[in-house]
Amino acid sequence: MKESLNDGLVRLERENVPEIGSTPLSKIDFSEETPCSLIYLDFGELSNKGFVFHLGFNGEYERLIYSLDSEQTYQEKIYQRGTMQNLIEAIPGCDELKSIRRNEMISLTDIRGM
Repeated sequence: MKESLNDGLVRLERENVPEIGSTPLSKIDFSEETPCSLIYLDFGELSNKGFVFHLGFNGEYERLIYSLDSEQTYQEKIYQRGTMQNLIEAIPGCDELKSIRRNEMISLTDIRGM
């Protein structure tokens, strides 16, 4: 997730891609790949289960565009710019986590050193 966000931000800047702006959700073409003005956020296993997330920008705002039904329909939430980036960057990395096995059926994840 962090890597897809960082790669997307670099791509938008390097290629000088214009923001998605206030383009209505209904006018964005998701039929092929992620539109170039959006960043595909790879949420790993969630993406494999039909939950798809894209991040776009409109001035001081960011648009989290998502599908919860394998891209049959899309919805969006609008936040102050930086909200999603700060949230994603605050999530601990794999090297900061430890797995705790309770039994054959139950495993927990915790932050190392806590």
